[in-house]
Amino acid sequence: MAITRRRILNVSRHSCFCTALLLGVLFDRVAIGDMSVQGIQKLFSNKNPRNKGKRKAASGAMQNRLADVSAYQLRERFKTTAARTGTAYAKTPERWSTSACPLCGCANNVGSAHWFVCTDCGCQLDRDGKAAAVIRLTDMHRVAVDEARDAQKRWGSAAARNPGGNVARLFHQVLAMAKEGDLAGTRAAIGALESEEGGAGRAEVHAGQ
Repeated sequence: MAITRRRILNVSRHSCFCTALLLGVLFDRVAIGDMSVQGIQKLFSNKNPRNKGKRKAASGAMQNRLADVSAYQLRERFKTTAARTGTAYAKTPERWSTSACPLCGCANNVGSAHWFVCTDCGCQLDRDGKAAAVIRLTDMHRVAVDEARDAQKRWGSAAARNPGGNVARLFHQVLAMAKEGDLAGTRAAIGALESEEGGAGRAEVHAGQ
């Protein structure tokens, strides 16, 4: 039994290594859910006051096996792989990945069902695939907000000085796209701002000549 378990663990670790390497080669950025084995261990620990008289705490053997969870292994393995391949790694919150709909954002009570059906828009997806989509959208929204903050540092003052100008219009478009989590739209608006800034700079040079 022990030999079989070691073989299974070795196969699992090798699969995580190969998957992490493949992700690093194929993609520039990878978002992985922030599942915390330590948090799960604390939840089922005998030291947790919530467990007194409410639920049977997990045994030490069960808590040790939690460290073998594949998703956790993959995330830890990818941390080192990302450094080798130059891939951006994002530890993304997965709090609403099970219940939130990736299309409309409505929260649903999924329960133990393997097939997700949104009660608001009718979206139907595999539960795990849907959770991965929500994690990806969450990461894209975070990146869009970060880039919008950088844009605010760069063009916020110019937009405030001339509220009716093109810079202000494009700057507010950046903020609107970032608020919606539209990363492509945010970057397109930032590109337009950079072009507008370059055009204004060239106009100043011609005026000086």
